[in-house]
Amino acid sequence: MKAIEFKKMFLREDYIDKVCVVAYLDDSHWQEMFNDEDVPKRVLVGFRLMATLKDWEESGLLKQPLSMKITMPYNKDLSVNSYKIVGRGGRHTTATKPHIIEWMNELADKIREHELFTEFFGTPVTVYVKGFFVDDRAPDIHNLAKVICDAIEPAIGVNDKNIRFRDEGYETGYISDPHLEMELIQI
Repeated sequence: MKAIEFKKMFLREDYIDKVCVVAYLDDSHWQEMFNDEDVPKRVLVGFRLMATLKDWEESGLLKQPLSMKITMPYNKDLSVNSYKIVGRGGRHTTATKPHIIEWMNELADKIREHELFTEFFGTPVTVYVKGFFVDDRAPDIHNLAKVICDAIEPAIGVNDKNIRFRDEGYETGYISDPHLEMELIQI
């Protein structure tokens, strides 16, 4: 398929199950979808079709992006402000703390062991991260991006500049089990 762009455009509240789909297909895909032998042999561009979302899902043209969910324990040193070893004079060195390296390796291993790993390898992803912390002294989630993206990079074989990071906020009250929930979604 050359390119497909789906845009939801809800016309009225009573038509919430309808979507306006703009698709750019060549004639073979048009025939495959509608089983119409009389379709012209030229490229069809910019046709508009009203269909229910269910119709498009059943056609196989609308596919949900692949998603991988991973839970990791939270460590206060994961922040960009404290994951490096502190040297003389209180300055951060270029060396990462050993327990942070272990955490990063554990995250990479969980990704490699996931059943969808082969589908994710080599494709850019968006990472959604939500924290579950003890109290409101929680870190800014975006300060964890450096360590998380650096751990994901070798696992899926994509440079971390091609990994999008999204802060999903946090909840408190997890005294015995502070953790991070991450969802990787293919772009």
